[in-house]
Amino acid sequence: MKQLSEALARFVQQQNLYNEAYGLFQDHDIRLRAEKITDCWDSRIPVSPELEYLYSHYEMVDANLSLC
Repeated sequence: MKQLSEALARFVQQQNLYNEAYGLFQDHDIRLRAEKITDCWDSRIPVSPELEYLYSHYEMVDANLSLC
C-alpha cells in the first residue's frame, strides 16, 4: 500500500500543477481526507482495492458546488 499511497500523492500533485498551468479544472481539487472513511460507495458495486483506497483516503472538492 505504500507504493499506492506514494503514487496517488504524486498523481494529485501533478493534477494540481496541471490545473495551475492550464486551468482545465478550475476550483476543483482532489484532497487527502483528514480522516479515513469506509463504505463511502455503494456496496453493490464491486470496487478494486486500489479504488477502495482512493475513495477512503481522498475526496474531490468542487468550490462552485451549491447544496441548496
